[in-house]
Amino acid sequence: MNSSDRPRDNLETLHAEEERLRDASLKLIGTREDLRDHLAIVHEAMNAVFAFTQEHVQGSDDELTLQLLGIRLFNDAAASIKLALSGYYQKARRTGLRRIDWRRVA
Repeated sequence: MNSSDRPRDNLETLHAEEERLRDASLKLIGTREDLRDHLAIVHEAMNAVFAFTQEHVQGSDDELTLQLLGIRLFNDAAASIKLALSGYYQKARRTGLRRIDWRRVA
């Protein structure tokens, strides 16, 4: 193996381990009703956000702003699920939370 192959090998090994963890996580979720329910709730919430962002015709700039925020929320939720299933638990929890200035939302 020459030195130029090493980064590709490392990335492939990393990806294989992430996929192994993902499979193990999904198997664990399949064995526990509370985790299945939790994942189902997250999926339904994502479905609602998706419907609002894609199917609702905005009537004002404020609604458009909420739709754009919804797109970001949907993407962050999908990324968080991917990260959590792959073993990146802390990053999954933090994804997107820093994007919103919660002082202005209230």
